[in-house]
Amino acid sequence: AAHGLAPEALRDPAERRRARPVLDELRRLALGHIDAAFPYVMAIPRWEPRLRLAALWPLWIGLGTLEKLAAADDPLDPARPVKIGRGDVYRILAESSMAIGVDRAIERLHGRRRRRAE
Repeated sequence: AAHGLAPEALRDPAERRRARPVLDELRRLALGHIDAAFPYVMAIPRWEPRLRLAALWPLWIGLGTLEKLAAADDPLDPARPVKIGRGDVYRILAESSMAIGVDRAIERLHGRRRRRAE
């Protein structure tokens, strides 16, 4: 309502484009939550890699989804859902599993993913 949109309007492709500012605002909010969560992931000791990975994977999957959302022409189009692919998930699993014990490597990879999601 604050943006002058009604839920019914989102069915119309022309009206859905007006929702982009709302989506951008929500994407920035989600990025802020990821920024707040990342230090907690890094606070998990390196000698607990499985726990650290279990906390890191949702953040990186979320960043990948936010990146796709930012790049989508019509992110609310029900015929084209915005989500990361299986290959992206496998890449996240591989990169994080190899780097999980090295704080600087995880921080560097996270920073790269974070910048792409902006």
